[in-house]
Amino acid sequence: MNVEVGPDGNIREIVIKGYKFQVRPIPPEDAGKIIETFKIVEDVLKSVTLKFEDDEWDENTFKEFVNELTDHQRVFLIKCANDWTSTKEILAELKNAGLSSEKPQVVSGLRSGITKKLKKVGKKEDIVDKNWNNKEGQNYYRVKPKYRKLVEKFLIEGGDKF
Repeated sequence: MNVEVGPDGNIREIVIKGYKFQVRPIPPEDAGKIIETFKIVEDVLKSVTLKFEDDEWDENTFKEFVNELTDHQRVFLIKCANDWTSTKEILAELKNAGLSSEKPQVVSGLRSGITKKLKKVGKKEDIVDKNWNNKEGQNYYRVKPKYRKLVEKFLIEGGDKF
């Protein structure tokens, strides 16, 4: 358990098992009672087998996820599989795949759809990183390193054809 203290000395956030609980400002004199309460919650969470943390992907779950993807979402993930890729590069690749719009919002829409499909198969963590480049005024995207092998196997090498 971690406790985040604000500049005013009050507790603002409590983190248990990776989950953040934002709390109303708690003065230091009340902190002991609150922390004891959260320690009880933490102990209960340790004894219960709930899926609070995102488990590693197994191939069947990833196949299920891939089967839900649209063609444009697949193009997006393939383009971002190996390295940081700019919005402009993604839009150019999508245009080659037949998507007529060149608006950057298209990429946001694809990511949103991917997130919904991740939730559909029980996953919370996004598989794509995003980073804003101030100098260029655009986002860069990449598949998170721990998901690259699955993307390569099932999207690039065609392991999704079964």
